[in-house]
Amino acid sequence: MDMRHDFQSDQHSKPEAVPVAAPKRVLHPEMLAIAGIVAVLWAIVAIRFCLEFMAS
Repeated sequence: MDMRHDFQSDQHSKPEAVPVAAPKRVLHPEMLAIAGIVAVLWAIVAIRFCLEFMAS
């Protein structure tokens, strides 16, 4: 049980360093997806506004 506990604590100390670098990689695709969704929504609103403006 001591060996297993030692391995667990070693494994626990390793992931601590990984999450520090991981959020930067996770943030990029997330920001790109949010920016894409906002751009698409803005384009739909702009097209609808133009169509309504031209119709009236």
